[in-house]
Amino acid sequence: MKKHLVMKWIFYICIASFLVNGMIYLATKSSDSLISLLSATGLGLVMGIGALLTRKSS
Repeated sequence: MKKHLVMKWIFYICIASFLVNGMIYLATKSSDSLISLLSATGLGLVMGIGALLTRKSS
């Protein structure tokens, strides 16, 4: 399996996690939900950049 494909799917999972955590945060205003939301955002950015870099190198 190519690295690009794996990173792309991890990026999609991060987007889904971002949306779910965003809805939970809006409903509860919990600081734990905010931390999860920021974590999903950071991981999504890293995986998105990684997916772009691996696509261009292959």
